[in-house]
Order: sequence, then C-alpha cells, then structure tokens
Amino acid sequence: MVMQFPARQPVARTMDRVSLRGSDGPTRMAAAMPRVMAQRGRAIWFASALLIQLGGFAGLAVAGDSLTRQEAAADHAIAAETRAIESGLLKGPRLARFYAFRGARLMQKGDLDRAIQDLGQAISLDPGNADWFIGRASAYVGESDYDRAIQDYDRAIALDPQGDFPRSIAWGSEHVQHVRVNLKYWAFLGRCQSYRSKGEYDRAIEDCEQAVKLGPDLSFAYLIRSSAYQGKGEFDRAIKDDDRVIKLDPAAGLNNRCYHRAITGATFEALDDCNAALQLRPDDAKILDSRGFTYLKLGEIDPAIADYDAALRLAPKMAYSLFGRGMAKRMKGDRVGGDADIAAAKAINPNVAEEMARYGVQMVDRQPARAN
Repeated sequence: MVMQFPARQPVARTMDRVSLRGSDGPTRMAAAMPRVMAQRGRAIWFASALLIQLGGFAGLAVAGDSLTRQEAAADHAIAAETRAIESGLLKGPRLARFYAFRGARLMQKGDLDRAIQDLGQAISLDPGNADWFIGRASAYVGESDYDRAIQDYDRAIALDPQGDFPRSIAWGSEHVQHVRVNLKYWAFLGRCQSYRSKGEYDRAIEDCEQAVKLGPDLSFAYLIRSSAYQGKGEFDRAIKDDDRVIKLDPAAGLNNRCYHRAITGATFEALDDCNAALQLRPDDAKILDSRGFTYLKLGEIDPAIADYDAALRLAPKMAYSLFGRGMAKRMKGDRVGGDADIAAAKAINPNVAEEMARYGVQMVDRQPARAN
C-alpha cells in the first residue's frame, strides 16, 4: 500500500549538508576528527532525521550494507562522536555538529529520546542553524509528537536559511537522487508531512505547495501532497500529482497511481501500474503491498496473499500488508490465521481497519464451500 507514514520505522542513509571543514580547532586531533566524521557520516545526517517521515514513501529503502553492518557502523560512529564531544576540544557550532551527528545516528538506531536530547544540545550551542531544528522536528515526528515537530519547523522557516544545500537521497538500493535545494524546502516538506499526519490536509497542501515552489523538480512534495489529497478523498488530484512523480521517480509514482487507481475501482489499470513499478524495483515491499491490495480488490485472493507474503518478508511490520493478508485468509476460510494477522496489524496501527474500510476493504467473512 502506498503512502503509509509510520513514525516507528527510522530509515538510514542520506542527505548531509554539514561540511565540517577547516583546521581552526585547538589541536591537530580536533581538526582532523571533523574531517573523519564528515567522511563517515556524510550519508547519515539529516536524512536519518527527515526520512523517518518519508519512510512510508514507495520504494524508500536502506541502501548499501546490510542492516546488521549498518547497526555496527552506527555504534562505532556514536562512540567516536561521544569521544569528540567529551574531549573538551570543541566549542560552539563545531561542538553542535557532533551533537547533531550523534543525534542522527541515534535516530538511525531508533533511540529517538536520546536523539532529541542531542539535537536540543546542538540547538542550544548553535541556535541560528535551521538544520538542527529540522532534525529535532523529524525526531518528534518519529515519536508522533506532531505539535512539537511543527513548532521546530516553524522556527526553521523563520530563520529563513538562504542558499542551496546538497542532499544525496537513497531511494531504493540502486536509485539515488543528488539534489541541491534551499533548506526551507525540507522545512516546508516536513511541516507538510506533520500536518498530513495530523489529518490537517488543507494546511499540509499549502506547505507542500511552498515546497514545490522551492523544488519543482523534486518528487517528495508531490508525493506528500498526493497523500494529503488521498486523505481528503480527492483522488483525481492525487493522481495528477502521481503523474508528476512518474516523470521524476517512475517507480514511486507508478506505485502511488497503482494504489489510487485501485481505490477508485480502476483495478486493471492499477495492476498495470504496479507491474510496471515492480519491473523497476522488484523487491520493493511497498509496491508488493500495493499490488496485493489491488489483487484483493479484484477478488484474486491467492495472488494477493502471495504479494502480501513477499512484502512482509521484506518489511514484517507493515500494518496494511498484515491486515490485507488477514482479510484474504479469512476470505479463504482461514479464520484463525486471518484473525492473527489482523490482530498484529491493529497492534501496529489501531486505525488500520477503519482506514482500509474507507478504501473498500471491509471486515467480512467468507466460509469455505462445503462438499456435497
């Protein structure tokens, strides 16, 4: 299923604007440490924060090493950053960067409380840096504390950061976007997502429109705005944004359009879109979920279960896949297995049944036909 925005799944890798350069530290060690950390942490800072929100986008995945290796790398980096922080050799904004780097690593590991503390330290040391407010806001989003997130995004926008900043965004194992865009883009985008998560769709759309003005050639604002239109039930507008995304990131846009078409009953067209998306990203859990949903809407129960199985092997805690598979099992007469999946889905997202019902998947039973 497309456009799920789980706060519980931190996503590693990408977007780093922080360049720790210069040799103005008190010792050669203090000067060299930022360069080392910049090399090791370039793929972590900021997207570790922002992509907690974007983690529900179709196709967004951890790129590169295995999760185990990334966990070990994060632990190693946290230890190094802690040594730098405790060395007493760094002050002010330079020290703030290390708190921010460590906060991003902690978000990568899912330790959001400590990440918020570190980013708070960065803000206190360098209160004029909008990046730190955006990072902490993203951690608040990870805890579903959208009001505090919005306050930090407000402060980032009020700082009015100027200039274009680089980001390298991992979007699947081989798909990477290298972009330069004003930092306000990410602040408006994050606030758009926060309002969307609160169900304040009109305010979300307004912020996404601001982001579009700042980054018209980036797919992310169109993706979230599409989701906001989905929340309002304005699927024609959602699909128009999906069409825009297809030109910028074909797999993500096709996945979105597959799901929106399936909701509106254009199931065969939806299936074409999902199949095309899977040609581009065959091991993408979100696309498999969307195709499973489409098969469910078509009444093709076995293919639906097969796609949900595949999606859950890749992402075991996807509530919509668990719920959809549970419904498919019940429709086949497997009440025990279906109820177990549905209960697991509700434990992750208590509103999943209501949300799926809005999209045409009702809680129904179907008993297997009796032999004569």
